[in-house]
Amino acid sequence: MKVRGEIADREVLVLIDSGATHNFISAQIVDQLGMELVDTGGYGVMMGTRKVEMGRGICRGVVLTIQGL
Repeated sequence: MKVRGEIADREVLVLIDSGATHNFISAQIVDQLGMELVDTGGYGVMMGTRKVEMGRGICRGVVLTIQGL
């Protein structure tokens, strides 16, 4: 399911996957909002397409608002 949300007063598109074990944010949004990225070392995430995407780190304390909540 896709919904619109906000992070730091910026509208973002949110993909809700009830079967996912983690949450992800695009590197472009992290860069544009000047969010702090904590280095976690290299790690890969296997997508549903079986392609492995490499993670850059963790953004802690991100507040995501969906429909004003």
